[in-house]
Amino acid sequence: MRVAATTTNLAWSPGAIFLGARDYARLWGTGTATALAVATRHGANVAHVESAIRAALGPASGLEVVGAPLRQARIDALASEGLAQLGEISTLLLTAAILAMAAALTSAIWQRRGALAGLRLSGVHPRRLRLLLLTEATLMLGAGCLTGAVAGLYGELVIDRYLEHVTGFPVASLGASLRPFEMLAVVVAMALAIVTVPGWFASRVSPTLAFNE
Repeated sequence: MRVAATTTNLAWSPGAIFLGARDYARLWGTGTATALAVATRHGANVAHVESAIRAALGPASGLEVVGAPLRQARIDALASEGLAQLGEISTLLLTAAILAMAAALTSAIWQRRGALAGLRLSGVHPRRLRLLLLTEATLMLGAGCLTGAVAGLYGELVIDRYLEHVTGFPVASLGASLRPFEMLAVVVAMALAIVTVPGWFASRVSPTLAFNE
């Protein structure tokens, strides 16, 4: 059979074939249709056509009469719902990453109270300790997040090429968005903001704690 056109099917990964009613009946051995597209003439009243088709089908046909604008709106709504769910998952993963790194840094800072108390005993001002803790946390977060970002970009490149090869879906290139760098900055900034609270308390640890070590 002659191929009239090909297009990317974003709704169903295995793809779909559109046939005329005559070819469908010949190949499948039945003329019963599950969907029928009606093209109106120029200037026709679409609402009247829909009413006429609905009356001709009757209430027992099991088919629904839907105009092109409404059908397009439903497809867009379905796609938007899927993208919204992916966005929620992405937000949850980002939040979990921020909390996990903040908890790890908080635990590391809290376990070093004895060493910080020794610095206090040597005359180091709490403000200097806070600056020291902030510098260390920034270096640790920067190194960890940068490593994760590079690994994530590499994974995205591999998955994009796989999708493009297997499904034929159009995939945006890595340079099409600055979102990875934005997420890197957000994670580092939020984690540092959370760590400032235990860092402030740790910097004011009593110098007498050094004698317990």
